[in-house]
Amino acid sequence: MCVVECFKEIQDSLCVAQKSRDRSDERVVLFLKMAPGIQLSSELIKQVQMSIREELSARHIPAVILQTTDIPVCFVSLNRLTVCLSK
Repeated sequence: MCVVECFKEIQDSLCVAQKSRDRSDERVVLFLKMAPGIQLSSELIKQVQMSIREELSARHIPAVILQTTDIPVCFVSLNRLTVCLSK
């Protein structure tokens, strides 16, 4: 299934849950590392949201979609580090 990874404009992505200050609620934040020379646009955000809606469901659409310069990765396991982004 190709949801975010299929966009040539997107080099990498990471989706995290962010809890509210009182920890009673949470929202989903999608971080996108763009391909070189590409900036995140409102049109691309709409396309990503539509792709998520079609391939997954409307409930899976993140509350916030942000551009980031890099996605942190653990050098030992090569896993993405969601802990440092979710705080």
